[in-house]
Amino acid sequence: MRSRWKKTSLALLFWDLFIGLGALYGAAMMELAPDGHLLRMESLLPYFQVLPLAEYLYQDYVFPGMALFLVNCVPNLIASVLLIRRKKAGIILSMVCSMLLNAWIVIQLVIFPSNFLSNSYFVFSFIQFFTAYAALVFYSQEHNVIDRDAYRNAGKDRTRAVVYFSRLGTTERIAYEEADRTGAVIIKLESTERTEGTLGFWWCGRFAMHRWPMPIKPVDVSAFDEVTICTPMWVFHISAPVRQFCIDNRGKIKKVNFILTHFQPVSYRGAVKEMENLLGIRHTSASSYGTRLGKTRERWF
Repeated sequence: MRSRWKKTSLALLFWDLFIGLGALYGAAMMELAPDGHLLRMESLLPYFQVLPLAEYLYQDYVFPGMALFLVNCVPNLIASVLLIRRKKAGIILSMVCSMLLNAWIVIQLVIFPSNFLSNSYFVFSFIQFFTAYAALVFYSQEHNVIDRDAYRNAGKDRTRAVVYFSRLGTTERIAYEEADRTGAVIIKLESTERTEGTLGFWWCGRFAMHRWPMPIKPVDVSAFDEVTICTPMWVFHISAPVRQFCIDNRGKIKKVNFILTHFQPVSYRGAVKEMENLLGIRHTSASSYGTRLGKTRERWF
C-alpha cells in the first residue's frame, strides 16, 4: 500500500523549508542593512517606532531581524531535519511553527497596512498547519502495527470467536485485545472490493453513505457459542463488510457482543440496533471506543 504519510510529509517538508529559508533570508537582509533598504522596507520603519520600547528595540531592523530568525527560521529548520529523519516530533513542531507564523502575521497586519506579502504568508500558515495535521493523522494510522504473536491467549477457547474488519489496524488491535482477554478465535473479514489507501477510503465512504453491504469472502460462525463483532464506524454507520457479514449470518449466531470503534465523540446506539436487526438477535454486551491519532479509550456502553 502506498504511504500517504510519506507523501504528506514531503509536502510538509516543502512548507517548513520554504518558510524557514525565507525567514533566514529576511533576517539576514535585516542584519546586513539595518535601515531596511535591501528589502525595500525603509518606509515601514516609522510604524515600528511608535511601539512600546521603540527607543531600545525598533530604531532599526536589528531586533526585528533577530526575532524573525528565532521565531520563524530556527523552529522550521529544526522541524525539517526531524521530518527528514522521519520523526513524529517533526510533525508536532511543524504545527507549532504554523501557529507561530500565524501569530507573527496577525501582529504585522495590526502594525502595518495590508500588503501582498503578509496576506500570502497568512494563507501559508494555514496550509502548513493543515498539512501537518494530515501528516500526523497518516503517521498515526500507518504506524499502528500490532504484534499478533504477543496475544498468546487468543485462539485457546474454540467456542468463542472475535470477528472484525479493519482498514488501518485500529479495530484490529482492539479485536486482538478482546480475543486475548477471552481466549476467542480471531476471524478477519476480507472484502473483495478495494479498501486500501486513499482511493479505498473514498470507495468505502461511498458504500457507507448509501449503507450498502460490501462483498466479503464467506465466513460461517454457526459452530461458535459466542461471537464478538468488532466494527469501525464509517460515516456514522457500521462498516460495509460487517453489514454483509451480519446479513450472511442472520439466525446463525447464538450469543453476540458488539465492539464499535470511531473517531467522532458521539453515541452509536443506532448502530447496535441495526446489527441486532440484521442478525435477528439481541446483543449480550456492547462497547464503544474512541480512537484519535493512535490513542484509544473506551467511551460508552
